Amino acid sequence: MKRTKNLIAMITALFVIVAGITGCSAKGQDSDREESEVSVNQQEVTEVDNSKEVSEQAEKSDDEAEAAKEDVVNLDDYVGRYVGDDTEISIEKNDDDYTMSVTIIRLTSFNEGTVSATKKGVKFESIDPSGKPIELLFSKEKDDSFTLRVVKTTWMYLENGDAFTNIQSSDTEAAETTSAGESDLADGYYYTNLLSSDPGYTNSYVRSIEYIDGGILIEAAFTQFDESTWDVLGELDNATYFIAVNENTQYMFGGGEEAPDYVSFSQFKSDLSGLMDSGLGLQIKIENGIATEVGVFS
Repeated sequence: MKRTKNLIAMITALFVIVAGITGCSAKGQDSDREESEVSVNQQEVTEVDNSKEVSEQAEKSDDEAEAAKEDVVNLDDYVGRYVGDDTEISIEKNDDDYTMSVTIIRLTSFNEGTVSATKKGVKFESIDPSGKPIELLFSKEKDDSFTLRVVKTTWMYLENGDAFTNIQSSDTEAAETTSAGESDLADGYYYTNLLSSDPGYTNSYVRSIEYIDGGILIEAAFTQFDESTWDVLGELDNATYFIAVNENTQYMFGGGEEAPDYVSFSQFKSDLSGLMDSGLGLQIKIENGIATEVGVFS
């Protein structure tokens, strides 16, 4: 009987131990579960914070990019024609593309290149006559005039920092030099003489010149010649011919083997008026119906 009681006591104790172990295990599992849930929640919070930070950084980048755009000039504000004592500049817009031409009078012209907006003005990257890159900056001044600056160059006739000032917008001149149609002369090279009366040795001389919107009316007889050989291709009788010009037409004075001096349209008109009986030659190059070159040569 006593042995039976001892056996019952041992079994009871064993149950108590097992129950305790099971309880501890359940508590441990509950604790692990709670810690796991806390970890997941913390991870979710971290991911939300990271996502918010990335979004804020993206918004900041967009804002900075937009601010940078607002800092540069508006190219549309610079579209037009400009004339100075030493320069003639044209900026045009075609769809979303901008083109620019720069003539430095009695020196050279830049008609092709890349146009871009900067904080200080319009940057024009082109190629100089020696084939090397050149960078120009066209900017508006406080008095509403404009300045053309040489930013980067290696050409011997210009230096970094050279500035051409007091350039003015010229809507009137732009209207005068915007082509209203095609020239009466076919594409090619033409020559006539600046004489007020018949010289007796040629019929190719100018009787009169008149400047109208979109071009020049010239009463004259012309000789057409081959550009490369100077062979005469034909003679045109005396008549009044319309010569279409535009903002890309180049005006020049030259002679001999030296490079011609390029001038503005207004300067060309002024100088030509004093040469009408000089005996010098007036040469015109027509391409696609437009005069690309009008020059006086000795």
